[in-house]
Amino acid sequence: MRIRVIVVFLIVCSCQQKNRTNVNADININLDMLNEKVILASDLFSRARTIILETKPESIIGTVSEIQVFDGKFYIRDMVGRSLLIFDLNGKFIRKIGSFGRGPGEYIMLLDFTIDTVKREIYVLDNGLTIHKYSVEGEYINSMQINANVQPPFFNHIQYFDGKIYAASTQLRNEKDNLLYVIDPTNGKIINGYFTIADNMGWDISFAATVFLNRLYGKPRFMYTCMNTIITLEDMTSFMTISSKNWIRVDEIEDIKRQEHPFFAAAQSKKIRDIQNYVETKDMIIFCYYIENRKHTAVYWKDKKRLISGNLLRMILYMRMIRFM
Repeated sequence: MRIRVIVVFLIVCSCQQKNRTNVNADININLDMLNEKVILASDLFSRARTIILETKPESIIGTVSEIQVFDGKFYIRDMVGRSLLIFDLNGKFIRKIGSFGRGPGEYIMLLDFTIDTVKREIYVLDNGLTIHKYSVEGEYINSMQINANVQPPFFNHIQYFDGKIYAASTQLRNEKDNLLYVIDPTNGKIINGYFTIADNMGWDISFAATVFLNRLYGKPRFMYTCMNTIITLEDMTSFMTISSKNWIRVDEIEDIKRQEHPFFAAAQSKKIRDIQNYVETKDMIIFCYYIENRKHTAVYWKDKKRLISGNLLRMILYMRMIRFM
């Protein structure tokens, strides 16, 4: 019998959306200025709570691919089990959203999901070109195909924000593909596209579990694998730039692409890439980045403009940090 455990950390600083501070100016972070420090969990979190998920035949999870917390519930995407499950904050199983299949409300490839917190609706990305819509309670509403004048890329990531769906592909087909597309949630039509492979140092593959950051609360953000700028979806402007003399360069990517197995060569590169495990609060930003396929962690305090790195925090972020709002 498989038992899934979620370790939840409650952040010390206030995370209520009404207390969030809008950052108008770019935040510039130089990773070469990192100060190494042992960070205590108590410095960042008020307490920890272990939640054991209820195990039933219909709620067994193969792999936790994505967790979002909304309205007192866990929404968990299981890529292996091809399911989207709802649990309450005590771990009690509520229901499964949709199911595997080709009928109404069913999906064949559950790639991503995103929540419209205002209309209380969930969009599920299926097979790269289909979006299904459900209520947050799990009732099926309708489905639509993503369409454009030209064949769009195979999408892997979607994010709802302010009346639009934003979509991105893990692998670009050519240099003309955009890194980010805007989709009308009423008919699936592609409205616009932003950024190209040139904005990603010429690299055409994303390593990240998701290219969308700060997904559910505040302003969602976007960052592709080799970009050194985090973009705010609201106006497509730079929210945070990340610099380092060790950040991967265009010429280095060109060398990697000429190798026999470029994907694995990039993963083993000693250059910095790929911001993940991004957590943003009113007071601080926590994120991880990769060097030679090893995860490193940084903490940035907004008011002090202070940046530190800590080994203890890296271990904490491996345990999937969830914020209660």
